[in-house]
Order: sequence, then C-alpha cells, then structure tokens
Amino acid sequence: MPRGRGSDRPLIVELVPDDEDGVGAHATPHPASSPDGTSAPKDPAADPAADAPGRGARFRAWLARQPRTRLVVAGVAALALVAGAGVAATVADQRRVERLRALPGGVVDLATPPHAAWTTTTDGAVWPVAQVGSLLVVMEQESLWVPGAAEGGSVTLRALDPATGEDRWSRDVPASTCGPGGITRSERLVCVVRTDGGWSALVLDAAGDVVAERALPGVEGPAGLTTEGEPPPAAVAMPTADGGLLRLVRLGEPPTMPELVDEGVGDWRPRSPILARDLRVTLEDAVTGQERWSTTLAAEPTVDVHSCISVILDGDVPRLDGDTKVWVDASGDVVTVEGCGVSAQLTPEGVRLGGGEPWGVRAVAVADGYAVPPAAEILEDGTQSFDATGRWSLVRRDGTAAGELPGPLIVPAVTDGTGEDLLFVREGGALVALRTDGLSPAWRTGRPDSGVLAQVDGTVLTVEEGRLVGLDAATGRSRWATDVGAADAQNLAMTAQGMGQAFTDGRRVVVLSPDWGSDGSAGKLTAYDVGTGEVVWSQPFDGDVQAWTLAVDGHLLRGGPDRIEGLG
Repeated sequence: MPRGRGSDRPLIVELVPDDEDGVGAHATPHPASSPDGTSAPKDPAADPAADAPGRGARFRAWLARQPRTRLVVAGVAALALVAGAGVAATVADQRRVERLRALPGGVVDLATPPHAAWTTTTDGAVWPVAQVGSLLVVMEQESLWVPGAAEGGSVTLRALDPATGEDRWSRDVPASTCGPGGITRSERLVCVVRTDGGWSALVLDAAGDVVAERALPGVEGPAGLTTEGEPPPAAVAMPTADGGLLRLVRLGEPPTMPELVDEGVGDWRPRSPILARDLRVTLEDAVTGQERWSTTLAAEPTVDVHSCISVILDGDVPRLDGDTKVWVDASGDVVTVEGCGVSAQLTPEGVRLGGGEPWGVRAVAVADGYAVPPAAEILEDGTQSFDATGRWSLVRRDGTAAGELPGPLIVPAVTDGTGEDLLFVREGGALVALRTDGLSPAWRTGRPDSGVLAQVDGTVLTVEEGRLVGLDAATGRSRWATDVGAADAQNLAMTAQGMGQAFTDGRRVVVLSPDWGSDGSAGKLTAYDVGTGEVVWSQPFDGDVQAWTLAVDGHLLRGGPDRIEGLG
C-alpha cells in the first residue's frame, strides 16, 4: 500500500516463492476423500492456517533449491526498493525545506507549539532591516525613531543567525536608513548614512565587511527622514533589495503654498490647488553609482493637505510648508512612491504601472508580469475614491497590456510556493480561480468570499460563515469545513484580507491573532491542519504593540523593545 506523507513506518517487501519445480502448483493435490470414507482435508485456500505447516515445508524446499546468486539479487532488489523510497522521500522533503526557507511566512516545522529556543537581549528598540544571505540584520537604536539623524547620532547593526541567535557580526554606523526594510532577502545591505561631508552610501556584504562607501552629492537625507521644525529634504535616497539605491529629487523651484481655510469643522483645505513639483526617480548601483534607469513623475494639482507638508502653529492653526513629503516602499516586487501631488508604482526596471494609482493598494507581481488595480478618482476634497470591486489589469514587464482580470486580485496571506499556476479574483462576491496560462477559469465557489487565508499543499483555505473551509485547489470542491467560532473566524478573515500574519510549514497553517478585545498587548498562535482543518495546537502569545514576528530562513523569530527570541 502507498506510504502516507510524512510516514515513519518501514516499507516491508515480502519475498514469495513462485511455485516452480513441482512445489505448490504442481504438487500432488489432496484426494476428495480418505480411504476410510471420511471427508477430505480442508482446502488450504479456504483455511490458510490449516496448511501453514505444509506451506512452510514447501517454502524451505524451494529456498534450498535456489542458487545463491538469485537470492542475493532478490535481496538487493528489495533493499534498492526500500532505499529508493527513502531517497525519494528525503529529496522531496529537502525541496520542501528549501522552498519554505525562501518564502515569506515559510517555517520548516510547525508541528508543535513554539517556545523560546534562544533569547538575546538588546540595549534599545530593534527593528529588522533586511535578510542578508541567511542572516537577519536588525537595527538597534535608543528609540523607535531614527535618533538624531540630522545631528549625527548612531545606531548598531546586528546580523543574527536565525537558528541559534548568535551574533555573526555587528557594526556601529552613523544614524542611517538601511534596507529596504522588513525581511527582503538580498546578498548585500545598503545604507544611507550621515557623514561629516553630507550623506553617503554604505554597502556591506553578508559577512558585515564594507564593500563600498561613497559620497552622495546632492542628497539631503534618506527618504522618510523628518526633523522637528523642518520640512523633509527635496532630494532623498532609499536602498533597494537588489543592491541599488533610489534617488528622488523634486525638480524646479519650490512652489508658493496656498493659504489654508477652516471649513468650520476642524477640516482645513487649501484656498487653491497645491501645485507640487515633478519628482525625478533614479535607480543607481549602490556600489558604483552607475545609473540603471531614470523616470520623471509628473505631479498633479492636489488639494489633499495630508499628502503635503503641514505644520501646526500656535492656536492649532496649520500651515502648508512645502511639497517635499514623499513615502517610498522598495521592499517588494514593485517600487511604490507616494507624496505631494504624486502617486506611482514602478517595476524594478523603472516601468510605470498604469496611472492614478490608489493610495494603499499595491500592484502585485504575477506570472510574467503584474496585476494592477484600477485608477483612483480624485474627489473635490482631495481624497481618493477607489472601486474595490473593479477589474484589475494585467501588464507585462515592459508595461504593455496583457489582459484583464474579471475582478480584484486576491492574494493568499501565506503559501508554500506550490500553487503558482492559479490566480484568485473576487467576482460578484464569489471566489474565482484562474489559470495563469491563458486566464481561463479553473473553478468558482459561487459563495461569498472574505479572501484567501492560505494556498498550501493543494488546498485553498477560505473563511465563510464562522467556518474555516478547505477547497481542492484543482477543482474548487470542498474537502472539509471546520467550525471555528465567530471570534476566530473574524480573526482569520482579517488575516486573509491582509490585516494579520500567517505562517506555514507545508502541512499546517499558523495564524497569529491579536486580542482585539484588550489593549492589543496579547494574542494567540493557532495551528490548523491543512488536510483536515482541525486545530493542531493553540497557545497564548504575549507581547506588546511594538513587537514583530517574522519567518527568516525557515525559522520563526520575534522581537520587541528589549529582546529578540527564536521560537523553536
């Protein structure tokens, strides 16, 4: 019989004689009756136990007549079969582990509740900035904000082995922005650091050694830098995951900012539209400075005060103080730029994806291109109106149109990397699976959908009406449904919609659920079996609102204001 996945039982191969040379099939049959008229012995086929001694004698006779070479070959064949099965299982498990180590949310083993396998204390707040090789690089600083970046403060970079917590290297650097942030995997760490002569690019390899350090003329600080009482700089830099450095520069003279008018409800609006400057975005090699690409984002007139610089004066009266506010996210497959008068999403090659991008809704890399949300409409008050049910576009890597999705893209909260042949969209309240090759429908549920929690081991996990449901990824048919209760169903649904965290080892899905009924300082981890939907284990997960939990190189790590833990 086939071995179950993950079975530790030995594979047993039985050698049975082939009844040749007069043994078995050609042996003298039992007579119909004995000479004294009594009934004949029972048929051995009907009662195997009755003929056990005879079968044993025949087998020993057969065995004695076999050449030694034949027995050796048979034994070797059996051993080869056992070894082959073991090798196949080992290779498959190695591939699973390698795949999970490279995926966000991938953990090698989640069979049992995690415990603190190691703990390292810190002298201040720590935040992850990158995964360099297999190491997690964190920035240790006195507070949650970049300390005294404009005044020349310093921070400590620490590279931790996620398996042991060992410090592989550490380095004190001037106050800096390193990145691109989170757990984006890269081979080098790029930082923008303050020096006596201005700002420089510092590039470190996986061993913490300096690969390059060069001045950045014209750069006035890292993107996101804020100094109390001063507007952000007009020329900023931001590291990327591929050893690059983004420069973002406002072009031309600063505009005259309009006066703000109080509409009587504490809502201040500009008397006229804000005419922000265009923004030039350039990607260069962080080591050599060689330009890879450059593009200019044309700024649109805006009345959105919050996207520009506003300063609160005495009497709670705000004042517009510039157009230099910009926010950059280069940690994923798409570079997102949002700021005063600009909102754009760019490919790593600098191709703009669509136009009028909605704030907070990201394009997603899929197959050989990108899924792009519909453009947002700017209302009179400067806010955006976005059709959350609208059709998304498919765009090739060169920016040309490739097709259209029948609804908004749904991205699973976690995957094991085995379901790349399907895309999920929401259409008319139903979950629809599309084949990436040609976008033909594979199946649809026909029931309301709250997102996809996970796609793991051929099963798609969704949440509906207080139940966790497992769908066959190939057919969409329900494999199982588990009643999880209203509270847990809400947490699972929020995680499926991108407002939570999930992890997987390819056999289980673990969800980190905050306790929304408290001050946010506690929650729980719950593991669900992908094959049955049953709860494997659940445990409280105490922490604080500043803690982070990440999967790094197949290991689960957790950090807070004064420590980092490896959860085994």
